[in-house]
Amino acid sequence: MTSSGPPSTSSATTDDGMLELESLVDAATFDDKVGLEDFTLIRVIGKGSFGKVTLVRKTTNSKIFAMKILSKAHLLKRKQELFARIREAPLEIPKYLGADAASLISLLLHREPEKRLGSRGAAEVKAHRFFRSVDWDGLLWSEPPFKPSDPQSKEAGDTSNFDKEFTELPVTGTPMSRSSTGSALPRSMFTGFTYEAPAMSFGSDTSQSKVDVSSTPYI
Repeated sequence: MTSSGPPSTSSATTDDGMLELESLVDAATFDDKVGLEDFTLIRVIGKGSFGKVTLVRKTTNSKIFAMKILSKAHLLKRKQELFARIREAPLEIPKYLGADAASLISLLLHREPEKRLGSRGAAEVKAHRFFRSVDWDGLLWSEPPFKPSDPQSKEAGDTSNFDKEFTELPVTGTPMSRSSTGSALPRSMFTGFTYEAPAMSFGSDTSQSKVDVSSTPYI
């Protein structure tokens, strides 16, 4: 099924949980006061610990929706457990982290804000032993490893701002026998190039190419 617009969603509360509907047909709105009795079950799409998802048809207009029937009690319990863990559960630091990293994380995540690392400014974070090898002043005033040259002071063909890895690559091309307009290619098109395919030598017996023509692709 395809949708002609963004899906419309509505929610309602039943005695045993929460009901959410998402339109699979269009973005038409409908009365929010709906219940299970307003829909005909087509099939169950999926289910899990939080509830289940079913494909249903609304009895009044035959529109098809994906209905999420959620367990309200289960959701509330999971939310309460989450908040309890945030407030009370001990912080679990992965064993593969070093002592300095573990100390930094535990201090940054201290539950009491006034005792949290950084609560008195960035200086105490920078002073932590995890950053003992960092030269903060040098980092602040460090120079970039590469400074682009001023294009205004260079010639048009200057390539000093490009890495030699690219500027020293051999020039390659895929020559065509005729231009896109159908006329013959001008003789000067590849003049001065370090690579000239035999097909572009315009009758010359000499060629600068050492490439096997039979294995060279042409357009």
